[in-house]
Amino acid sequence: MCQKLRCFLLVSCLETSIGWADLPLMSQELLIQDHVVRFNVGLNYGNQTRRDVFSLQNRDEFSARIGIRYGLTPTTEIFGRITGSHRDNRLVAAESSTGVSSTKFNTVVLGINHGFSPDTETPALLGYIEASMIENASSSAEDHSIYGRTWGIGLTTYRSFDPVVLSLSVGYNHTRARPLLHNENRITFDPGDGFYLQPALNFAINDKISVSGGFQITYNEKNKIDSEPTGIAFTRTNASFGIGFSLDEKTAMFFNLSADVSGDAGSSIGFHITHDITL
Repeated sequence: MCQKLRCFLLVSCLETSIGWADLPLMSQELLIQDHVVRFNVGLNYGNQTRRDVFSLQNRDEFSARIGIRYGLTPTTEIFGRITGSHRDNRLVAAESSTGVSSTKFNTVVLGINHGFSPDTETPALLGYIEASMIENASSSAEDHSIYGRTWGIGLTTYRSFDPVVLSLSVGYNHTRARPLLHNENRITFDPGDGFYLQPALNFAINDKISVSGGFQITYNEKNKIDSEPTGIAFTRTNASFGIGFSLDEKTAMFFNLSADVSGDAGSSIGFHITHDITL
């Protein structure tokens, strides 16, 4: 139970970055068993403040996620998730204030997890690949669906020193250009590809409670509009902390706190619960 909870929380902590960025870790301990279905329901609240000499902007965002994983073999599983969000934006500029709210569907993601080697004489090596099959590219409540234009791939290595687990993850996100409507003009927008590096530490307090912490360094390329680079490439560092509780052999719940150390993505608080069903 202690090892199971510790590995669950390792997944939970590393998945917790602004905007539900996912890192589906897996191994013999982290992958669910074959012919087991794991359901996941999560809620997240994030806030962000941006200010300059002439304006002040504040944003609250509530997001929800429903996910499912199925173990095909002891080392391979498939997964899927659907997400949506509600956003409140407030802006003060030139002695006037405005507020805009929007609720929208975000993404449908499908992927595969695979464990290449377990944690034995050498550290475990794990990997994943995923694709946003349906993605709402609109920044407002309007629906502007695009298909298969965002992909992610990553590797994780981890080593267990009971009761501590150390891990290091790297990943690459590829975003293809997508058509958008901006000020009634049709443009082609490319958000730019991204890379991340994410070390983490997990500690099992007992067989029911475990805590975890880590940070993520992210690099994003320049955006492109109609194939012309715009803006600048940027880096960002985000720190996260999590605590997990094992309710029984099949159910666990997690609380997470994540905040930007640099950059302007703000902070978020999340909660999610998992439950396993054996087929």
